Amino acid sequence: MYFISTIAGAATATFTDAHNITASGVGSVGYTSFSVTSTGNFRFYTMGSTIDPFLYLANDDGDLTEDDIIAYNDDLCSNTLCGSAGSFSNSLIDIALGSGDYILGISNYDFLPSEFISGIKTNDLTGIANIVISTVDISDPGTFSAGANITATPLPAAVWLMGSGLLGVLGLGRKNKVQTVAA
Repeated sequence: MYFISTIAGAATATFTDAHNITASGVGSVGYTSFSVTSTGNFRFYTMGSTIDPFLYLANDDGDLTEDDIIAYNDDLCSNTLCGSAGSFSNSLIDIALGSGDYILGISNYDFLPSEFISGIKTNDLTGIANIVISTVDISDPGTFSAGANITATPLPAAVWLMGSGLLGVLGLGRKNKVQTVAA
């Protein structure tokens, strides 16, 4: 999870999240989750040279549905901003967002809403594709707005400890079950 806030006087920052898009199954859709802590104008775009990237933006309320989709794009980003996507073009979403939790999804074109929601797609092109998050002055798309702060925020140690604790409990439960059956 990444946290994005607009802070007066802070330096503009950009964050890039890489995804290895696979042919099918797990990894065929890449996701980047983030939180916006204060209202601002944001730019989301793709950079990938081996796939024809298609990008979705949605509210992340923990239960992804088609009603959560805010925007999507294929082929709007110029080679000047995003670079080449092989013989294809990259995707771009410029949008104003309020405080809240959001999720971006990337996969190869033709990326349907149902595939974005399920996280499973069959791709004819595979490889590394990047999602770039930045702030922008939407009234002048070539100008990034000053005062944006984007930081990667690692999961708290408590999450990892809780996960390992749950695995331990499940392991003990299985061990006890096996001993009970053997007795």
